[in-house]
Amino acid sequence: MDVKKYLSQAYFLDQKINMKLSQKEELKARTMRITSSLREDRVSSSKQKSPMENTIVKMVMLEQEINRDIDKLYELKNEMELFVLEIEDPLHRAIIDFRYIKNKQWDEISELLGYHVRWILKLHNRALSEAEKVLEKHIRVSNTVNAILTENETMRNSV
Repeated sequence: MDVKKYLSQAYFLDQKINMKLSQKEELKARTMRITSSLREDRVSSSKQKSPMENTIVKMVMLEQEINRDIDKLYELKNEMELFVLEIEDPLHRAIIDFRYIKNKQWDEISELLGYHVRWILKLHNRALSEAEKVLEKHIRVSNTVNAILTENETMRNSV
């Protein structure tokens, strides 16, 4: 996996959550506009839900999706924070942290670190190179662990 793609996961998940929150607000606004009609109960073979009930069900389902995505985002950011701690250069670590975990804009990062934006962008490229090496190390370790687990499973099955 490309390091930039790995680091951008949290940003895109955050955007997805924000989009779902907007949808939830639209549904909530829709419930305020829906009026329920009172009618005599009729016996029918199919139970039709009212527009209000349909909208509320959609809201509840969307809320559950949002909560799952928030949990996933929290786990992902924790994982990424541990990943970023493995970057040796403190300035590179700060740039990666501000950009990909805290979702800061370049001008904000520049102001926070006290460097010109163009220098921050150069440092960002260097930080990505360092992060790429950390990611490659993680992939090698993961592959080794998977190979050992597969070998152990094969040995158990042959006995």
